[in-house]
Amino acid sequence: LLDTKDLVYRTLSADAILLYSLLLDLVSLSQKSGWLDEAGRVYIRYPVNKLVEKLHCGRDKVLRLLTELEMHDLLLRQKQGRGKANLLFLRRY
Repeated sequence: LLDTKDLVYRTLSADAILLYSLLLDLVSLSQKSGWLDEAGRVYIRYPVNKLVEKLHCGRDKVLRLLTELEMHDLLLRQKQGRGKANLLFLRRY
């Protein structure tokens, strides 16, 4: 991600790259666990508070980083309802 010439990755903040890298690791675990939606897409179910712990930052920052990844078309968040973690779909991996 850091050595790429792909403009999408070069315009991401360093923190967004770190989050995306973490999500890439998690998507490989989801694949191994067979976490697929009805369309066959691999998803991650990881609560925001766990991302806050992993990245050692605040909730608002994690939400901003997730939005940054969405704006760069690298992530899709699917809401699951009150109290449930969103499903996260990486668009490139």
